[in-house]
Amino acid sequence: MNTPLRRTSVQRGTAVVLAMAATTVVPAFWSAAPAGAIARPALSSTALVDELAPLVNLRPSDMPAWQAHAVPAGAVSQQAASESASALADCAGAVPLAKLHFAAKMSDLFSRASGGEYVASLVAALGTPAQMTSILHAEQGKMLLQCLDKVIVPKMTRTLPAGAKVSVSHAYVPGMTAQSYGYRVRFEMTQGTAHVQIEDEVLGSVAGRAEVLLTFEALSGSVPTAFEARLLRTVTGRLEAHKALLG
Repeated sequence: MNTPLRRTSVQRGTAVVLAMAATTVVPAFWSAAPAGAIARPALSSTALVDELAPLVNLRPSDMPAWQAHAVPAGAVSQQAASESASALADCAGAVPLAKLHFAAKMSDLFSRASGGEYVASLVAALGTPAQMTSILHAEQGKMLLQCLDKVIVPKMTRTLPAGAKVSVSHAYVPGMTAQSYGYRVRFEMTQGTAHVQIEDEVLGSVAGRAEVLLTFEALSGSVPTAFEARLLRTVTGRLEAHKALLG
């Protein structure tokens, strides 16, 4: 984080989100090829993400009137291997991502020209169906929130002004299915006479051995639910359309 009132989504929202994802482990599964199709060898997690990310992740055409900012190379792997991510995994009884065949790629970080709102997406993969199922269950369950409260919230609170509050909760938007999940981190703080609320929200879906997640950040407000639902439908639809790659 830079200052309490000015932190980018990569530093705060996205970084927290990626650490949250480590509470479990991340996706992987071998989809059966359609009848008559030629089966292709299963891709490694890295090769799968290399193919899926440009097909699934948010792109500038999805975000008209938003500015695109490149995310530093290695940001995702650094988060997956971080001390916070390992602590979350230990709390949830999961294997840390750094010890698995984990791979992920982020989209650009998109921001409103007026500032105050940020959006990004991420495509990730692991190596087995069991790992993906474990992740989804953890991301949907109460243990995620309990572990965030125990591991992440105290760290965040120490970096904020005295009296600042951090809370976590599940989130839901229309169109989410049994293969989707959502959670929210909310910061409330006062600096001088200004009261600021920052809301970071994560929405994701899994399909086979791949996962796509969206991170939203809003300063002094909330991201409109209809907007979140539209983007989730967009990236989830793309992931489902490319299930053939998961074999």
